Amino acid sequence: GGNNADKTAIGVEQCPERAFERPDVGRMKLHLARIGAVVVVAVALHAQASESAGMKSLVDGNTGFALQLYDGFSNCGLIAQDSEFEARSILHAAALLQDVGRLNKRKNHHKESYRMIRKIAPPPGWSQHDLEMVAIVARFHRGALPRPDHKILKAYPAPVRQTLILLAALLRMTNAFGSKSHQTVRRLDVENSSGLIVVRAEGFQETDPLGLKLSDAKRLLEFACQHPVHILPRGNRLLGPQLVPKARQSDAA
Repeated sequence: GGNNADKTAIGVEQCPERAFERPDVGRMKLHLARIGAVVVVAVALHAQASESAGMKSLVDGNTGFALQLYDGFSNCGLIAQDSEFEARSILHAAALLQDVGRLNKRKNHHKESYRMIRKIAPPPGWSQHDLEMVAIVARFHRGALPRPDHKILKAYPAPVRQTLILLAALLRMTNAFGSKSHQTVRRLDVENSSGLIVVRAEGFQETDPLGLKLSDAKRLLEFACQHPVHILPRGNRLLGPQLVPKARQSDAA
């Protein structure tokens, strides 16, 4: 399979119609069932902690931002649709489980999260292979930026590797927008304007500094999707014509 990012819409004629259709109801039901099983695991892990400080993201977190970003990038044709795994569920699960490594109160909790997620018995609807990918995305939610030649990524074919790096980039951006620095941000939408990817953040001010977390996430996102990414407040107009229709808004709350 080729890289869908290389086929990203540059003009209206190249923008896939499926990008503006409503999501498949059957796939959404499957996603909810799978995630429900992961939530049970997350809550059980949370209950094991003697202190819940810093563990809030295990059960509620900023998963809404993660799904809004995923849906936006998918609608713009920037996420390869691999029949072997459901990338949206992988990202959602990683957002729920990314901080399980804090339970052991060790430094570099993202690496501990990777190890712990891989040891979880697959819940209903999940395979060990699925959890391996969840673990990888969670592993790279912070720390050094992932490289395609990283030892835990090299086992995967190049298209899958690229998708996993993109999911990690979306999770990093999710966490950056969920930080105290950007607590006024309420919703994220994505547009593709002639190859320039615009993340519109409701509540974000154009004068707000990006900060290290958001800058790193933006840089990784640009690497993963091979397009420049701009972060703008909702309603601000780009200089220049928008050649591609705005993608359908994510159903994620």
